Parts: sequence; C-alpha cells; structure tokens
Amino acid sequence: MLAGGVVLSVFTLNYFFDPFNFRGTNDILAEKKMVGNIMNGKLFSIVEFNHSPPVRNFIFGDSRSGGLNVDTFKNEGMGNFYNLSLGGGTLYEERDLFWWIASRQRIDSVVFSISFLAYTKRYSSNIIPEMVQLLNEPSKYYTSMFTAKSSFQLIRLLLEDRPAETNLEDKDKLWNRALSTADTMLYGYERPNDLYREFARIVAYCREHNIAIVLFIPPVHVDVQKRIEKHNLLREYNIFKNDMINLGPEVVDFDTVNNITEDRNKWADPQHLADDKSFQILTHAIVSAFKKTKGNTTH
Repeated sequence: MLAGGVVLSVFTLNYFFDPFNFRGTNDILAEKKMVGNIMNGKLFSIVEFNHSPPVRNFIFGDSRSGGLNVDTFKNEGMGNFYNLSLGGGTLYEERDLFWWIASRQRIDSVVFSISFLAYTKRYSSNIIPEMVQLLNEPSKYYTSMFTAKSSFQLIRLLLEDRPAETNLEDKDKLWNRALSTADTMLYGYERPNDLYREFARIVAYCREHNIAIVLFIPPVHVDVQKRIEKHNLLREYNIFKNDMINLGPEVVDFDTVNNITEDRNKWADPQHLADDKSFQILTHAIVSAFKKTKGNTTH
C-alpha cells in the first residue's frame, strides 16, 4: 500500500508539473523549456517536435546545425522544414530519428549535418530508442523518479526570484575550454564503418522513396581545424570527406578555410557559430544543393 501511495504521489506530481511538456500545454512553457534543457535537452526537443504541426522536411544534426534558418527554406519555395538538431546529439541519434520519423509519416526532404568530430566510433551514445519508448508509454514518464526530480527543479525555478541571466564568462576561457573539448573528441579517433553503412542504407531508402537528401558538413573555426592536424588525423579527415562524397547525395561542405571559419567574431566558441548572416549563407547553400538535386531527379 505504501509503495502504491508513493507511485500515485509521483504520478500526480509529474502529471501536474509535466517538466518536459508531454501534455503539450502552453502553461509555464518558458520555465519548462529552461528546466527541460538542463535536465535532458534531447528529450525536451523530441517531445516538442511530437507536438508540432506536421511537416515533411527535416534537418537532423547537433548544436552545430541548430542555427540553420527554416524560414529561408520556406521563402525559397522548399516548404516547411523542422530543425531537429539536438544539442550534444550523435550521428547514431540522427540515424534513429530519421528511421523513427520515416516509420510514422511521409518525408520529402532531409538534411543530415555530419561533422568530422561526430563521425567517430567513440561517440556512439543513443538515447532515441528510450525516448521513443517514453512517448509510446507515457505512464513510464509520469512514474519516473527522474521526471520527479525535474518537477522539483521546475518548482524551485518557479519559486525563485531569478534575475535575467547573462553570460559573464571570459570569451578566451570559453574558447580554450571548447578547444580542450575538441581535443577530447579527437583523441583515439576511429572511423565508424558501421555508420557509413547505415548512412548508405538511408541514402538508398531516400532514393527508393523519392526523398531529396543533402549532406551538410558544418563549419568549425580554423582553430579546431588546426587541432585535427595536431592529432595527426589529416588522413582520417580526408577519408571522412571522401566518405561523404561517396555516399552519393549533394554535399555542402563549409568545414574549410573560408571567411566564416577564419573570423573569430562570428563564433560563440570554436565549435559553435553565432552569426545569423553566416547561418543564412549556410542555409542558402543547402537550398541551392536541394534545387540542384531536384533538378537532376525525376519524380
């Protein structure tokens, strides 16, 4: 009886506060988003997508592609896009997100953002199956102690008199920390042969089902590019670029030395672009690749 009372209390707490907005309400949405992104940003993003108006065009990526402008696609006659780039996401998660959505609906166009830093067997984590299971069995979400912990975080946030947040961290310190993160990601690099086969399978599926597909290699600042050379990975880096070309779709590659990657003022840190005009350039290049693809394809 005691255990049943605890479960009921946890369910009631989580259902009322619903920190990841499973019920899709607009109540305290900004606060839920703040807590959700801290506790599990991937889950919050997937639930948010699950409640969004239906679209047939998608961007799959991580935080490097989060700034791609969906309005530009629409203005260029490409239709409505949904940017499902997950902060901290892996290519294994991009793969599973694609198959999950393809199992639910028709897809017309997809962008896969694939960076060299992510194209490695070292980063194979994948929480998408767990997230999909929660969506299919919401009782597990409402009775979860993790959800309860998130609910208490939301309560705390609602009770606090919070001043407007400002990022006061010195940019040089932030920059060097991001370079250290890049070093960690590059250490022990191993080409993900399984991922190459999986993306080849996705490309074949897209061709079979008349889905336009573009591969996007996002930019990183030249300081990160130099780290690749420092780790003696230029050969592996070139193999990665060839893998993207050999997959077959149009490739939009901004991981080169160019006006964007050389200008430090355009970056929040060396892995994350923070300049709207630059993101517009990237988005327009992807749109052009789609138009080239569709011009060469008979539907």
